[in-house]
Amino acid sequence: MGLISLIQPLDYESRSSYNLVLKATDNSGSGLSSSANVFIEVQDVQDQDPYFVNAPYSATVEENTPAVRHTWTLYLCPMM
Repeated sequence: MGLISLIQPLDYESRSSYNLVLKATDNSGSGLSSSANVFIEVQDVQDQDPYFVNAPYSATVEENTPAVRHTWTLYLCPMM
């Protein structure tokens, strides 16, 4: 059994996956060894502040409009 450890955090924007070839060798001098392919897929997490697209915004709402009425939609996008 083995353990793969990180010496620094992985960054999805820099690299989204890794394909490693691990090789284990018996140090007894018998020449026995084995290898395995390990594929690591980095999951993207939202680590950037969102921003408003096409700001500033303005809206007009008619007098006596019911409070539960949907009047307009605002979109936020993650930073690129």
